[in-house]
Amino acid sequence: MKDEAHDQAWFDRVLQADQNKGISYDALKARIEGLAATYDQAISRVNDATVKAWSNYAEVARMKARSMMSEYGVIVTYVGGQPYETPQEMFDDIDKGVLKISLENNTHPVLTETQNLICRIWHDLTHYKLRSNFGFLGECETCEDQTKQAPELAHVLHCDIVMQVAWGLVHKQFPPQKTFI
Repeated sequence: MKDEAHDQAWFDRVLQADQNKGISYDALKARIEGLAATYDQAISRVNDATVKAWSNYAEVARMKARSMMSEYGVIVTYVGGQPYETPQEMFDDIDKGVLKISLENNTHPVLTETQNLICRIWHDLTHYKLRSNFGFLGECETCEDQTKQAPELAHVLHCDIVMQVAWGLVHKQFPPQKTFI
C-alpha cells in the first residue's frame, strides 16, 4: 500500500529545491502535473523515426560524455541504488574525479543499457557544469543546457528528461521509458 503522507513529503521536498527560482509552489505543481498528463497520454512508438532520433541522442551523448569526462578528469563507476541524495554529494565526488551512475531503471525501448548509461553520464556532468539542483527546475535547466549543446535533440531531451521527471514526481516512481515524436 502506498504511503500518501510519505509521497506528499517527497513531492514537497523536491519542489523545495526550486523555491529560490521565483516561481510559486502552485504554479510549479500545475506545470509538473500538466507535463505528467501529457507524458501519460503519449503513446510510445518504436519506428524508424524514433529509432533514428534516439540513436542520434545516444551518439551525441557518447561524444559529449567522453569530452566532459576528459575535461573534468572523471572516472565513472556504476552502482546499484541511487548514489546521491543531494547534488552537492555528486559535485564533491566529481571534484575528486569520480562519478557514480546508477544501474537501476536501465531499460529503454530503443537505447541499449550502455547507451542509456552514457546518456546519464552526459546529463549528470551537465548538472555539475551548471551546479544545478535535482529539483524540477534544476532538471529543466540541465535539459536546456544540453539542448543548447545539441539543438537537434530538443524533443528527445525534453521527453527523456523534463517529461519523465514530471511524471515521476506526480506518480512517485521511476517513469516508464517512452519514445515518441
